[in-house]
Amino acid sequence: MRKFLIILFSVIVAVLLLVTFLVSPIAKVYIEKKSPEWIGRQITMDKLRANIWLGKLRIVDFHVSESDMKTDFVTFDSLYVDVNLFKLLKKEVCLKHIWLTDLDVKVVQNDSIFNFSDLLELGKSDEAEQDTTPSGWAVALYDIRLHGGVITYTDVKRNSNWELDNLRIFVPGVYFSGKATDVGLTFDLPDGGHITTKLNYEIETNKYNLNLDLAGVNLDVAMPYVQDYLNVKSIGGTLTSNISVEGSLDDITAMNISGQLQVDTLDVNDGENSQLMQLTQSQVKIARVNPFENVYDFDDITIDGLCGNYTLFADGSTTMSRLFKATDSTQTQTDTISEKMVVAVNNDTVPEQPIFVRVKNTIIRNSCATWVDNTLYSPMEYSLTNISANAKEFTLDGTNDITFSADLPNGGKAMAHWCGGLDFTKTNQKLTLSVKNVLLKHFSPYCEYYCGSKIIGGRMAYSTENTILNGKLKGTNKIDIYNCQIGKKNKNLNAEYGNIPLKMGVSLLKDINGKIAFNVPVSGDINSPKFSYGKIVWQTISNLMLKATASPFVALARTMGAGDDGLDAIQIDALQPDFTSEQYDKFAEIVDIINTTSEFKFLLQQQFNLNTTMNTAAVFQLKRDYYKNIVNSASQERLSLTDMEKIKAIKDKDENFLEYVNSIGASGNNLQEQAFNYYGRDSIQSIVMKMAEHRNEILKYYIKQELKVPEENVQVVTVATEDLSAYEGKSQYGVEMEEIEQESAETKELE
Repeated sequence: MRKFLIILFSVIVAVLLLVTFLVSPIAKVYIEKKSPEWIGRQITMDKLRANIWLGKLRIVDFHVSESDMKTDFVTFDSLYVDVNLFKLLKKEVCLKHIWLTDLDVKVVQNDSIFNFSDLLELGKSDEAEQDTTPSGWAVALYDIRLHGGVITYTDVKRNSNWELDNLRIFVPGVYFSGKATDVGLTFDLPDGGHITTKLNYEIETNKYNLNLDLAGVNLDVAMPYVQDYLNVKSIGGTLTSNISVEGSLDDITAMNISGQLQVDTLDVNDGENSQLMQLTQSQVKIARVNPFENVYDFDDITIDGLCGNYTLFADGSTTMSRLFKATDSTQTQTDTISEKMVVAVNNDTVPEQPIFVRVKNTIIRNSCATWVDNTLYSPMEYSLTNISANAKEFTLDGTNDITFSADLPNGGKAMAHWCGGLDFTKTNQKLTLSVKNVLLKHFSPYCEYYCGSKIIGGRMAYSTENTILNGKLKGTNKIDIYNCQIGKKNKNLNAEYGNIPLKMGVSLLKDINGKIAFNVPVSGDINSPKFSYGKIVWQTISNLMLKATASPFVALARTMGAGDDGLDAIQIDALQPDFTSEQYDKFAEIVDIINTTSEFKFLLQQQFNLNTTMNTAAVFQLKRDYYKNIVNSASQERLSLTDMEKIKAIKDKDENFLEYVNSIGASGNNLQEQAFNYYGRDSIQSIVMKMAEHRNEILKYYIKQELKVPEENVQVVTVATEDLSAYEGKSQYGVEMEEIEQESAETKELE
């Protein structure tokens, strides 16, 4: 009996040893042979060592092929698993160690199909056959480690390739029996960057806490996906974050996100390889974000060194319209519908929450912005530098307080302060803006486009203060312009406000020191569809110019500090052969004003009613001949002013005068008719026009020789005969102004 037991024990030991030594090679051969049948892939391995008595498994040089049975899909250098066999007796699966080294996974995506999609299909089962009865088994996985892993990802459609290198996973324990799970994952990204994750999960409460740390992640890895929506050539910069996500799998809407994000050296270039945006650094501290509840609560947002440009192109497109790619109508329609739908979570229909946004502190500094407008006749570019802004407790529905400042080109400065809500129609507002030392020539393209003239010199200061109470706007605008220079109007341009004599208006609005200063009040109901702040301001300014140019010389006289009484027109007697002392003095005052500017040509226009003057001149001619007859001065062609006064003093009913008229055979029903019949109407008109021309010659000589006015600056004329016949005003020399077509050398140099 003893011998039998020894033999039996020896057989059992031999069988166990045989099984121990043969199970590994048999399992290896069997798996490699059956793998194409099981998963449609070829599995190969160099070694498989299984100790069924100690619960240990080791696999070396493991390979899983692609569906082509040739190319590697997954490989690893070694896998070690240690199972606690005694725990199985208590219906508990306990793996004490899972160690994996040098994992290499190649993921390929082609549209929505992955190179492992066929494997996912194998794992699916008919829902009707699923058994949801709890098994009663507990699962505990300890000491899960991955070292030296690589995941290579290829997106065929987007021609994108990147890899997660130096992948490391450390999980102290994963429990499915009531204990908390603690999972850690770290890996390196291509072109720099490191990601660390840590997950704590409790299976009984379904609560989790996920920490995600990113260090120096290169934003260029997102390029293939950004290019699905944006016309972007390249994205530079790095992302660093420390984000915590807390929530419960029982109610995913209770998820709360907190932590901070930081972006460094962001650089975005468009499809034409021109810079769209540049950022030195941006930091965001998140107090609480819950996208399901539309809650976005931030402690701090700091933006440093943000620079960008916005361009209006000649074809009507803009930087933004060129940046975004066109989306198909189906997707757009789907997005629109989804915005109107309620959110369904866990089979419960939850109405969409109103959005809540709060930023406790917002700081923008060291930033810049460039505006480019290529829709004008001449391209316009304007830049703001050293931009800074500060806001406290910014919200969407509350009262905000924001200050802003920026440097303008050539030493200018802009400052603004806004206090109010985002809904201008429902909240009260207060806005103040001040700009100083603005070089006007930068805005010349707009002046040329709207008014037909360029700005070639001058500086401006502008301040405005506006309040809105219950939708009613009340504002003031103070404009201070110095030495504004307007170029020659280009009449070939179809300018919207080309009828405004801008150059003349600006000159007339200047004071003696070359300064223009005026206030523009603005008021109105901002809820009215016809309300336009810009149109009100521009209408006021253009009205000032039109008013000035309606009486240009009076406006110019006022700017020179001269009294305007009688300077816009000097009254005369249409039959006087010379000027009085008072008239000469008035002409001298006019010349003093003319000499202050060389930008305009001044026109002294002699005006009188031709018909009335001819009637008076005809009778005057009869009296003149009568006077010369009685004083025996028939040979005297030119009469003195004294003679003229004596002739005017002769009464129409003077008997001696009437007797003379009858004696010369002048026929007619009255003196005027007798004179026209005797001398002829054409002759009388000729006399009147010769007298007018005689006065012009005297005035020209006086202005040129005595007052030393350049000939190109003053012109003395009599208005056209047909205009004299229609003229009904007083006999006078009116003063008019017009721009000199040939610009001065100084103006050309400024241009």
